[in-house]
Amino acid sequence: MKRTVLGGVVMAVGAVVVLFFLLADPIGVTIGDSGFGWEEMLGVIVGAGTLFVGLALAFAEPRETGTPLPHEDPHDGWRSSGAQYTARRRRPSPVPAEDDAS
Repeated sequence: MKRTVLGGVVMAVGAVVVLFFLLADPIGVTIGDSGFGWEEMLGVIVGAGTLFVGLALAFAEPRETGTPLPHEDPHDGWRSSGAQYTARRRRPSPVPAEDDAS
């Protein structure tokens, strides 16, 4: 699933949670006593947090991860994504020196 689609889904879930807890008393789904209590406040806060996480997923620019070492060319195809490496090319192993002690 693309990052923007996932962000949109998370935003929609957050918006539904916020609306549900804001409208819990008017639609007759009361939690605890009548009136806007701590349960509704907690639900609104969690829903708003979920909504903002969805916004960050959908609209934040993806950042480059991994920094090449000084002896590596940054345009050499080495690109890291967390602990996984993509587009990784193998470097040739050095040829061992022949032993002259025979």
